[in-house]
Amino acid sequence: MSKVETLDATVPKIGLIKRDLTKLSCPWEPSVVWRNEAVALWRFGAPVPDGYLPQQRIRRERVPKCPHCGSVIMQEKKGVSASASQAWLEGGKRTCAICQSPLWRESRDRGAQPKPGEKYPPKNPRYRLDEYLKRMYPDRVFLLIWDEVHEAQHSDTGNGEAFSRMAGIAKKVLAMTGTPFNGRSSSIFNLEYALNPRVRERYNWGGAKRLSPKERGSRGFQEVVSESANQRGRAESRWVADMGVREQVVEERPSYDRDTGAYTGTSTYERPYEEAPGISPLLVAEVLDHAIFFSLGDLGKALPQYEEIALPVELDPDVYAEYDRTRARLKDYLIQRRWEGDATFRGAYLQWSMGWVNASFRPYEVIHNLKHPITGIKEPYTVASIPSYGDERIYAKEQALIDLVKAELAENRPCVIYFRQTATRDIQPRLETLLRQHVPEARTFILKNTVDAERREAVIEREIAKGTNVVLCNPELVKTGLDLIYFPTLIFYELVFNLSTLMQAAARSYRLNQTHEHCKVFYLFAEATMEQTAVQLMSRKQRAAKLLTGDIGLTGLDALTESEGGFEEALLEAIGRDETLLDPSQLFKAAGAVSEIDAEDAGYWNVEGAETTVDEPVIDEGDPLIALALELGGTVTPINQSTKADAPVVQKMTDRPVNAVMTYLETVHLIADDAAWQRLKVELLTMLDGGTQAEISTWLTEHRIVFPGCEAEVAAQIIALAGNNADTEPPRREPPHSVTAPKRKREPERQPHSFPRQEPIYEEALTQQLALF
Repeated sequence: MSKVETLDATVPKIGLIKRDLTKLSCPWEPSVVWRNEAVALWRFGAPVPDGYLPQQRIRRERVPKCPHCGSVIMQEKKGVSASASQAWLEGGKRTCAICQSPLWRESRDRGAQPKPGEKYPPKNPRYRLDEYLKRMYPDRVFLLIWDEVHEAQHSDTGNGEAFSRMAGIAKKVLAMTGTPFNGRSSSIFNLEYALNPRVRERYNWGGAKRLSPKERGSRGFQEVVSESANQRGRAESRWVADMGVREQVVEERPSYDRDTGAYTGTSTYERPYEEAPGISPLLVAEVLDHAIFFSLGDLGKALPQYEEIALPVELDPDVYAEYDRTRARLKDYLIQRRWEGDATFRGAYLQWSMGWVNASFRPYEVIHNLKHPITGIKEPYTVASIPSYGDERIYAKEQALIDLVKAELAENRPCVIYFRQTATRDIQPRLETLLRQHVPEARTFILKNTVDAERREAVIEREIAKGTNVVLCNPELVKTGLDLIYFPTLIFYELVFNLSTLMQAAARSYRLNQTHEHCKVFYLFAEATMEQTAVQLMSRKQRAAKLLTGDIGLTGLDALTESEGGFEEALLEAIGRDETLLDPSQLFKAAGAVSEIDAEDAGYWNVEGAETTVDEPVIDEGDPLIALALELGGTVTPINQSTKADAPVVQKMTDRPVNAVMTYLETVHLIADDAAWQRLKVELLTMLDGGTQAEISTWLTEHRIVFPGCEAEVAAQIIALAGNNADTEPPRREPPHSVTAPKRKREPERQPHSFPRQEPIYEEALTQQLALF
């Protein structure tokens, strides 16, 4: 920055920073004082609990204390206040409840000394670059370009904090990603909070805690007056309620009498709302004015054909029988633990259900670390033990992979195979051995995570030069920064849970410089297992992600949920027809909406006219030509007869501005409910008598009549239309009951009106933030 100050103002100053370097700094640690104090496990004179001796009632424990006021730091454990644990203190930046002092500090990393013969030390004290730029140069960053911004979608991570901080000091932001969000609206909330001023205004989660003032010389401690810093979760919940999809599960559990233990029936328990995959049309409306969506097809270049194929595999009978038995046993244990208030077994159950079906060649033990109710010490408990079914046989899913790779290599199509179990329970070596034994053309290579990200592309190119045509790896290693042009076939042997990783890894070979004419992505999963459930869940998330980006085709995973109805189906059809964005509740209503104003409504809106009658002409329907015309929907008028034209509508000069305003509003409003729209029109007509442009603009914003950002333009147009006949008297709002308007024919379905997509740019507007997806 110091050198930049010496350059001429006309010279562009561009700085390149590796994304991960902005978040690196010295870690923080708890700053409490630990003391050994005597603690009684039960009251004096009370019965001795099982498993304890009387002399074990008193024991010494390490208790954390505040270094400022000396009070014991407490935490809530299942509704009971207890001394804080080391894990709780390390889980977040805590503050003392008595004196409000921070209980954390940056680690005292003083670096290291240079080794003999070397100029620089191997380790230096670190300070976050984003925080340094914010403190030292808050007004020097004009444009921030951030690639792969989806990795900063969580504000409690290092990348998320760095992006939010850098976006706050930049005047312009260009954020780029290939996967804007992972199918849930909450994944884009933090990005929108940093880029969109409207989101910060509507879903503000507050700032730091507000403390009471302290008198000079007072020894008392400050108290928390406003704790707005803890509103982030509530703000995100309101965002999900407005922009996403929520679901609630209602459980029925058996009830028993406490005294007798007799069965008393069932009780209904409603779980809190949880977010489900899907988006609201309001989310599209919220991001549309500062987002640009485009794909490789929009560049006008010749691209290969892209195809996603889901391949279900039926497990071996003995393997599936064991899976079914173990699943029933583990489910019973899971339900029992949940009734007892312990939900920690879900992770072990998920890992078994997703991993064992692909590794039945080795023994497997499902272990649950149970926590002692008094001491809190975790002890391993074996819930189920499954023996090996033999490593000499080839299982059904392995055979399906072998056949698929053999067929692809026969067509001269090298393959990349993705695995999820690549660490402790690595299954890549076994699959590599099977491919080498049963596919003579296969030249395999396993890409390990020990290869640095900067060297992976060079390592893959070196293996390709040696003749490698099958690469086995974890999709996390190649999801960004690599172009697998040499491998037109990508195979997901195991599914990953992160939609962004899945979509990024699936598009590694679909590039502009791809020489093959056809790119294929295969998803292998075991039928009637948790893998199939996971595939369907990822299908729903992928469909929601494609809806936001405008890709409404049903291919690959998203085709698996093609028959699902309800919200997503209605949303898919609405966006596919380029309809007006409606409120989510309107998607479930019947489509038979009223499209025209009836006679009473026409009279109410001061439309005067005269009733006319039209004599029906005599038409010979026996004529074949006339019958064909009527069948095609035509109107036949005899030559020797003339129809009576409708009497012209006599309209007062005072009514023309009202009708002009109403006609204009019909082209820009977003209200789907006709009854509500009629009420709002009456309210607007009342405001026209003496109302200002600012008042009308505020009213349009409050009721969300038009597209966000267009309120000022629409209000100005309304004022202009209403003032075209200023010399006449103000329009009347009382309906002339003596007037009968001509009856119009109702259409079967209302066609939504389009709204203006171009927005004016105001000089006093907030800084525009541009997100390029």
